[in-house]
Amino acid sequence: MKKFLILILTIPLISFSQTKDLNYSYLALGDSYTIGESVKETESWPVQLSNSLKKKLNKPVVIAKSGWTTDQLIDTLNKIDFDKKFDFVSLLIGVNNQYRGRSVKNFKEGFIILLNKSIEYANYKKERVIVVSIPDWGVTPFAKDRNRNIITEEIDAFNEIIFDECKKNNIKYLTLYTFSTENWKRPKKEIKFLFNLLESFLTKKINNLIDRKISLKFIGELNKLPLT
Repeated sequence: MKKFLILILTIPLISFSQTKDLNYSYLALGDSYTIGESVKETESWPVQLSNSLKKKLNKPVVIAKSGWTTDQLIDTLNKIDFDKKFDFVSLLIGVNNQYRGRSVKNFKEGFIILLNKSIEYANYKKERVIVVSIPDWGVTPFAKDRNRNIITEEIDAFNEIIFDECKKNNIKYLTLYTFSTENWKRPKKEIKFLFNLLESFLTKKINNLIDRKISLKFIGELNKLPLT
């Protein structure tokens, strides 16, 4: 089993009551990052989340597919007539907009539609909607022959749109940086690049994070973190 070091940047998220033993319904909307590319269903993060919250969160209803852009998710949702509202809704979308060279304007238009749909599916309880940032695939082996800096810049631009729209709507927004134990098998040069990338991001954004009241948390095997 893979283990992860996870850095979480988040506006304070909702928490479940410890005194109630309820089964909440959960709808997960997204793309390949939501269902997990080339992994078992049980290894996708929405299913892992529900499994970690047994007796609290039901198995998620997942509407996601590899390769989907915002417009493809919108088209699919327009054809579905849910017979109920959901207690919680998560949204993670946009990487394929960037991969296909879609503009920031195009992404913003689609994201706003999807965010409004998410709010509607959560019975207009905005505190029950969680939006996850788009992971930067530029740091993965898949981007080996591509310009990693351009990928990162474009993903950052999309995530800025996501953050701004979430802030306008008082929606919970979650950013995850993960480093699995398998990543330690990479060449030392690549490992150094990944940690330098994180350090550079935090150095550049620290004042912005403070101004936006974003909390920073580390979980996982912290003993392996570089000291500097």
